[in-house]
Amino acid sequence: MGVGAVVWDAGDLLCDFMCHPANSQQYIHNKTVLDLGSGTGVCGIVAAANGAKQTWLTDVKSLKGLNMNNLNMAREAFFAAGDEPAAVRGLENTDFASYWWGTELPEELHLAENKFYDVIIASDDLYDDDAFPPLLASLKLLVGPTTTVLFSYKRRMDSREVPFFEKLSTILDLRVDTHFGDKKYNETYIVVGRRLHTGPILG
Repeated sequence: MGVGAVVWDAGDLLCDFMCHPANSQQYIHNKTVLDLGSGTGVCGIVAAANGAKQTWLTDVKSLKGLNMNNLNMAREAFFAAGDEPAAVRGLENTDFASYWWGTELPEELHLAENKFYDVIIASDDLYDDDAFPPLLASLKLLVGPTTTVLFSYKRRMDSREVPFFEKLSTILDLRVDTHFGDKKYNETYIVVGRRLHTGPILG
């Protein structure tokens, strides 16, 4: 399963960010969420438990079992507690789909015509620069006029990460959240993105 089977600093940070009451209300509650490169599934599961209307965990097919096992454990825990109905609903409306970045979306991830996910979450998706072009292609495909991207990444090598964000900034208006991401997370940051304009961005 490799690097996808570990919860890294960026995943911890994104989970903390989404669990903050103000962020949960603004970005997650009653929203449709797609976890792009879900790894263990923990970030998408946390989004679901914070009241997302629908959540898709997406990664390579070999990680489906890990994602579903973790999702089912979360479901059992919240169902047993019985005191957080929004979390229970969110987890009930969560599933996994195999998706390779840069390819067409599988049928199950398609929304109604001209509809886009409210929120795309992405945690530590910059560890391999060979994946940057397909990652950008997927973001171009998935980001709609009102989509928010929550991008959590660990600063490792400016010489490759800065060009990625420069290219991403041609698609999204980006800002670093200054309230999250400090020494506790070893130079790991939350970047919030919104689409720059309302015209088409494919291409």
